[in-house]
Amino acid sequence: MIEKMSDDKLLKSVLLEVKKELFPKLKVSKKILELLNELQDLTGEDQTKLLEVSLENKLKQVKKCELKAILRPSPIQSVRSRYISQVIKRKIRKRANYTCEHVSMHRGRCAESRNLEFDHHIIPYSKGGKNTLENLRLVCRNHNTRQFVLDFGTESLEKITQKN
Repeated sequence: MIEKMSDDKLLKSVLLEVKKELFPKLKVSKKILELLNELQDLTGEDQTKLLEVSLENKLKQVKKCELKAILRPSPIQSVRSRYISQVIKRKIRKRANYTCEHVSMHRGRCAESRNLEFDHHIIPYSKGGKNTLENLRLVCRNHNTRQFVLDFGTESLEKITQKN
């Protein structure tokens, strides 16, 4: 909302909803405006020009920082992680209808809805499997353990259980 105050002062107030990241920029702009108010002996044109130059310089600095952030990969992108995003988890749960997705040749689909875990089914995580909808499934703890034994053998399972 912008209100016209008078001919010599254009803005009375500006109401905006802004992201938290914008506050440092607003603080700088506020300081610039405060400096301008202190420089009463400058003409209106000089004040406008000073404000314009100051804001342009600050925006150049901000753009440089933003460009560096874009060009520099974030640690999350460059480091492989077991983290599965909430969006992916939600989609998998919905796809699975909140029950185990294991299907047995003899018994059909498992109906367990408790103790569900995310399983890297196609390619195990330790063998390069990714956290994608296609590679992940929702399974009960028993079927996740069963899949682990099929992928890595009982010796690996025994090592893990001995550590805990």
